Formats: sequence, structure tokens, C-alpha cells
Amino acid sequence: MTKQDVTQAAQEAFGFLVSEKGFVGPECDDQRFWTKLKYTNGNMGIEAELDWHECWAFLLLVRLENGVWPKGYVGYFRDGKACRVHLGTLIRHCSWPVSFPRPGGAHPASFQQMTTELRTDAEMLREVIDRIL
Repeated sequence: MTKQDVTQAAQEAFGFLVSEKGFVGPECDDQRFWTKLKYTNGNMGIEAELDWHECWAFLLLVRLENGVWPKGYVGYFRDGKACRVHLGTLIRHCSWPVSFPRPGGAHPASFQQMTTELRTDAEMLREVIDRIL
């Protein structure tokens, strides 16, 4: 399995954001050590970050300001307020039940495992997206 395979699987898994939920995207930012897929719906953003160096995938919910994405990793906070949060953190914080909980602690060791986690993230997102929008 290649980086391109994982990226394509992520685009397929999150395709429902465009076809069912009115998001635009994905905007793809492909770098040597990571790829980010960004989906936008007004002032709401969803960012799938594929970390090739660590073999890890993150799904972040992002509050945009006038449709503008926060800059870089310091962009977790804007004006003292959180503007980026990991999907799993939000689900746990809100005590939302999900059918496909992502196991914590285990670090994926392969692109295949990254792909499986991305699909799980997509299913969790599908279950809670209407609460978020």
C-alpha cells in the first residue's frame, strides 16, 4: 500500500461530506512528511492529516474565521479560544455514543492500519456531524 492509496482511501471515506453535507473539497496539501485533506462548509472545516513520518492519521474539526483556515500548528487557538479539536476528543468531551469507537493508545504500524483508522474516523464523523453543524 502506498501514500497515494491511503490518500485515495481517505478521500473516499470522507466523500460523504461533499455529496451529503454540503462541504467543498478536499483541498489537498501534499508535503514530504504529511498530507492534509481540508473540507470546508462556511465557517466549519474538517481536516484529515496523514502523517507519513509517524504513520498516523488525525481528524480535526476546525472553526474557520470568515472561511479562512488558521495557520500552522499554532492554529489550535485563536484569540484565546480553541479553533481546532480532534474528533475523538470532542466525542469523549460531549459523551456522544458512537458505533465505531476508535481504540486509543495503539500506534498504527502500517499504511493499511492508517487506512482502517481513517475509515473508522469517517464512520464516527458520519454519526455526529449533524450535532456539530
